[in-house]
Amino acid sequence: MNPIAWLIPTALTAGAGLVAVLSSRRVWAAVDTPSIQTGHVVIGRVEVKGKAGPGPSGLRVVSPFSAQTCVWWRAEVEEETGSSKNRSWTTRHTASSASLLTIDDGSGSVVVDLRNTSVHSPETATTKGNDAPASLTAQSLTALAQGIPFLPEPFEDDRSVLSRVFAGWDKSVPIAVLSGTWRITETYVPDGADLYVLGSTSYDESSGAASFAKAKDRPLYVYCGTEAQLTTNTRRIMYVSTFAMLALAYVSVAIFFGSTYEKAGGKTGIHPAWSRGPIGPTAVLMGMFAVQIIRIRNRIVMVREQRAAGRRLVGIAEKKRATLLPQLTAVVQAAAAHEEGLQTSLAAFRGADVDPTSLTALREASPTLRADANFRQLQEALVSVENDIAVARGFEAEAGVVLRTRVQSFPDSLVAPWLGINVDG
Repeated sequence: MNPIAWLIPTALTAGAGLVAVLSSRRVWAAVDTPSIQTGHVVIGRVEVKGKAGPGPSGLRVVSPFSAQTCVWWRAEVEEETGSSKNRSWTTRHTASSASLLTIDDGSGSVVVDLRNTSVHSPETATTKGNDAPASLTAQSLTALAQGIPFLPEPFEDDRSVLSRVFAGWDKSVPIAVLSGTWRITETYVPDGADLYVLGSTSYDESSGAASFAKAKDRPLYVYCGTEAQLTTNTRRIMYVSTFAMLALAYVSVAIFFGSTYEKAGGKTGIHPAWSRGPIGPTAVLMGMFAVQIIRIRNRIVMVREQRAAGRRLVGIAEKKRATLLPQLTAVVQAAAAHEEGLQTSLAAFRGADVDPTSLTALREASPTLRADANFRQLQEALVSVENDIAVARGFEAEAGVVLRTRVQSFPDSLVAPWLGINVDG
């Protein structure tokens, strides 16, 4: 057997391991991040769940192929490439509608910017290139994404036979007449669909509020569905890829240590690495063990910092109540006392022979009576502050539950005490 034959399963092992790591990170991020109401989103890394809605413009769109009313759509033009045994789909062009949409759970909406972000949605439709409208080109798809209507027109292909056979990708040529095998994959987010967003928010000066956006150091994950559906589907991928990684790793090790090589004189023998005993596999296992400990520690530290952030939110809300409400109360009391004095003076003047100039002076020195409006504003401020405190305490409580779950779960329960991390840390 060729000694380098183990490289193929090793490469497959690395690929399966990468999928397992990425899927586990996604599951951990969804499970370990406490949710916050969309109307009380703070600056930083947060998780929200709600219903999808149109962007700040309030305009809904229609998906180009399935003709579904939605708040966002994307169309990918793909070409089948490769040989008969290694054929795959290669994306040649992508067009998407306006990048802004909103998510709302009933407490208020927050804007999500989908630029440079992959949206995972079960709502997809695939159209074969030959079945596309006769005059549909990549350029017209881009124009459609920008709000320019597409009007199907008859297309007369005046190219030569050689041009039709050997012509490559061209955005100005209708997709239906391109040589090769093509397809258009459409993904959309229906209006009012369940939406899950996990990422970091930043302050948007145009709207004066926090909004989700992807940046180099701020990844953004958007899933059209519930958090339970997300974690279930991602766990399946994680389990399958982990099993595949372990199986392929066993195969690659078996091939590596069981392979033979040609010695001098035409003789064959066991691979030289076998003579070094289990040093290689042991080193690999120790490295994997160290990496896992680091990942567990970072995971616990992250949820501990989230609980600390929740405590800070509670402190900020309580400080706001302690400083703002007494000031508002004092203002309302002063206004009410002034109006009470005015009403008393007017009552004393009723039925008495009073100089009209005195009443005129009293009227000019008194503002419009609005005690009821002042009390309503005070009541609204009380409700708002108490709501902020309740949301912050809910966020802190959920973060505390996540931290306790992490510290008490296996294998985190073994790593946390060893590293000096506890629930009260």
